[in-house]
Amino acid sequence: MPLQILSAAIDTEIKPLQQQILQQWAVSDEILSSLVLQLEIVRKTIPKINIVHAEAYLKNQLGMCSEKNEIKNALPFDLIIKQELFEITKNRIQRGKELLLTDTKQREIRDCDGHSIAMIDADTVPQPQNDKDPQALSKHMQLKALAFSGGGIRSATFNLGVLQALAKTDHLNKFDYLSTVSGGGYIGSWLVAWIKREGSMLKVCDRLNRDKSGDPMAEEVRPIRWLRMYSNYLTPTIGIMSVDSWTVGMTILRNMLLNQLIIFLLFMSTLLFGKFLFIAWVDYFIGIPDEWVIIISSAFIICAAILAGMGMRSYHTKGTISSRNPIFTHLRKYLSLYLLLLGYATALLIGAALFCRPFPKTHLVASEMSIYIAAFYAIKWPVFSSFTALLLVALFGRYDKCVPELTFNSSLFAKIVHKIRIPLILFFSALATLIGAIALIFAWKLIYSLSTTSSAYAIKHLFNYYSAALVFIFGPPLILEVLSIAIVMRMALLGIYFPDERREWWGRIGGHVHRISFLWIIVVGAALVGNTLVNDIIPEGTTSNILKAAGGWGVLLLAAVKAAFSPKSDSDKPGVVSTVFGVLATAGPYLFAFGLLFFLPVLLNNTLNDYFKDDQNNLGFLFVATLALSTITLLLAWRIGVNEFSMHHFYKNRLVRAFLGGTRSRIKRGDTSSPFTGFDASDDLLLSSLVHDQKYYGPYPILNTALNASKVADLDRQDRKAESFIFSPLYCGFDFSPTRASGTEFKGSFDYGYRPTSLYAYPKGPHLGSAMSISGAAANPNQGFHSSAPTAFLLTAFNARLGWWIGNPRKKSWTSADPDFGLPYLISNLVGKSNTSDRYVSLSDGGHFDNTGLYEMIRRRVSFIILGDAEQDDKFTCEALANTIRRCWIDFGVEIDINVEDIIKQSDGFSKSSFAIGKIIYPGMTPWLGALIYLKSSVSKDLPADIREYAMKNPTFPHQTTGDQFFDEAQFESYRKLGYTIAMQAMANPKVKSMFSRL
Repeated sequence: MPLQILSAAIDTEIKPLQQQILQQWAVSDEILSSLVLQLEIVRKTIPKINIVHAEAYLKNQLGMCSEKNEIKNALPFDLIIKQELFEITKNRIQRGKELLLTDTKQREIRDCDGHSIAMIDADTVPQPQNDKDPQALSKHMQLKALAFSGGGIRSATFNLGVLQALAKTDHLNKFDYLSTVSGGGYIGSWLVAWIKREGSMLKVCDRLNRDKSGDPMAEEVRPIRWLRMYSNYLTPTIGIMSVDSWTVGMTILRNMLLNQLIIFLLFMSTLLFGKFLFIAWVDYFIGIPDEWVIIISSAFIICAAILAGMGMRSYHTKGTISSRNPIFTHLRKYLSLYLLLLGYATALLIGAALFCRPFPKTHLVASEMSIYIAAFYAIKWPVFSSFTALLLVALFGRYDKCVPELTFNSSLFAKIVHKIRIPLILFFSALATLIGAIALIFAWKLIYSLSTTSSAYAIKHLFNYYSAALVFIFGPPLILEVLSIAIVMRMALLGIYFPDERREWWGRIGGHVHRISFLWIIVVGAALVGNTLVNDIIPEGTTSNILKAAGGWGVLLLAAVKAAFSPKSDSDKPGVVSTVFGVLATAGPYLFAFGLLFFLPVLLNNTLNDYFKDDQNNLGFLFVATLALSTITLLLAWRIGVNEFSMHHFYKNRLVRAFLGGTRSRIKRGDTSSPFTGFDASDDLLLSSLVHDQKYYGPYPILNTALNASKVADLDRQDRKAESFIFSPLYCGFDFSPTRASGTEFKGSFDYGYRPTSLYAYPKGPHLGSAMSISGAAANPNQGFHSSAPTAFLLTAFNARLGWWIGNPRKKSWTSADPDFGLPYLISNLVGKSNTSDRYVSLSDGGHFDNTGLYEMIRRRVSFIILGDAEQDDKFTCEALANTIRRCWIDFGVEIDINVEDIIKQSDGFSKSSFAIGKIIYPGMTPWLGALIYLKSSVSKDLPADIREYAMKNPTFPHQTTGDQFFDEAQFESYRKLGYTIAMQAMANPKVKSMFSRL
């Protein structure tokens, strides 16, 4: 056991279980620097560890799981799966008892160890054997799962028909898991809530079966009738003048304006801060004595050089014991920030000095060459500081280690280079500094050309605003570019003796610098000269003309938003209209950002001119104004939050009413619901209550969401921009470790984070309605593999945010449902960024990662899966299925072999078949097969007359846009009956019948 802790701590190959132990008992980095007496070191440095107790943990994973719940550590998938299997076993037994008590044909039930059982008390079921691999347990149990795809109300209604068909054929009672995504989660949540409230799986199955519940108006089938009533769940009462329609419109407008107010104040604060920095630069940097410029800039340059060298050294020693030094750890995290701050402070100082200092003129010297010699002499101190900085970078960055060590067969040239490597670095540094000095001379000439006077006094008092503003905008990026030239030239001169990984390090720093320089030019430029540019571009620059331009911008923006959500913008549909809509949809985000940078400076300038004309260039006034505006922004962001006034609650409340409210009796709901709004908090259920111990006996529900991760450590996964995140009755969280199965070996990366549902995010855990609505949060700035920064900007600006920022299960914030201060996360939405290492993570529609619900079932090694797929797929590419097949192979090594050729729409507009049967090939020492029944929403020639009639009137059926969440009666019934008909056709297939006979 101690050796396992030690091996985990020094990053050697270890098993997941050893990682978990390491997470509980961490070894200090200082002790690990000495590895001579490993066992003795561990025993001495961790005296509190009871070795016998620790070894027991190795043998009893469930015990470890329980203990970890108490100490509140995140759990990996290998531990939670056994809890799920234990829960499934108890529910199987309970359903078996129901079947026997109703004289139904006795079915074989299996416990977690795969043994056949008849009728035993579910409350006395022993926990599963703890030395078994969960994959083996899953195989022995022959797990069955229902998976319902995303697709909004379309998918919910289609899969309602699937449920009714399974109930009619007496198969619904056999499923262990219910894995849902988005719209599939609507109907899945409805089913489990009904089972929970009814207290019986068999009763719900009977009521879904029309043969056993023939009266559609009976109270016992009220949940089904309720779904028809609320098929238009967002605005149940239709009509433009209905209260529901106006409530929706005003709620959207209210939340959007509050959201835009924060964004508006944020931008205005930023622009005002840029103006404040400029005035501070003019007041305190321009005209500063040369000796102070030299001292301060040299100090900044040297500090930056030392930090850069140490940062490169920390990169060079990464993975070694010395890299565990806290200084190196801190540097790796914040190095680019420190370098940028020091770099810009230096550039502002040097830019101000060059702006004020007259460039040598021809009449003062004898020749053109003498001008540049005089200029070089004038900048000798910055040049000397730069040379010193290059040497310090080489010293702290251990450039001498770049030259390869000598071997017995090294050439004479290699030996000479190795011997003179330090003088060589000195020489190349001097040469690079000289080239940088020449670049600085040209930069000086360019900067000084912007000035109309050489007198600092005249600049400060006559205030040549625009000349100084241009220097402030372009000067710092220009100075930093000069420094970059010197660094690049030394790299070039060192050539093969400067390793590629170090060039990549500098390239990364250069990327940070140039990105910030670009933003500096755009934002500071807008703050200082944006108003002038607008007045130059717009004729006469009058208020009326500016308002006309702003109105035109608004019209274009609305057209872009409309085009973004219009099917006419589909690039695969030729035509002028489609092309125009496509261009508008693509350009929309850029139009919005451009408009803000174009018109906000005008508003800021006009406000200052109208109300503070005498003070707008006063540093004290600008400081107070910036502080006041920033304080208001922060206060509003704190009180409004990132979640509360998004559209999530609006969406969740209506989903809960439509899909969970109907599972309650008419009398109970009538006693508690609001007569004014129609909402009732009692409609919802705690997700953690859907367990056997709390009288729930249905399939184990898993609601799939997407954990958005635009920034990932594993580059092979960066295209996904999301990972799988689940909500279930026992645990919520994720596990995207490099290996996702028990018994495999991998390096120490704690990429997992499951937490007990009863404790996660809320005092009693999340509600079923919250999980359902997050799983269906299709409109969101972060959208997994659909994400794009421009679209995220536009969606955030117009508050199209249905997702949720929730506590990261890997962090101490895991018990919190909402950030205390939401502004950083609102900014993350604006720029389309999210990170799995932040304190709060962005969750959205499960379809942004896996739109089928298959992924988590394959992870659990389910033997038999029925998938109801009603995604919007009018081209019949089966994109969601294909993506899941691809990821299951990459992540789990599981192959899904299925032929969907007959499902694809033929030239006559019909599919040969609406279902397909596939094989799931699970890997292992002895590979084994599972089965997949794929039910696809499609139109075949043998459909009933009412479905054919609706399809003929609506050519896009059954793939009408997901944006249509306002189903009428005919639409609802057509999708329901389509799902029912396709499922019944599949159940009648001889192969499927044979599969069910063996379950």
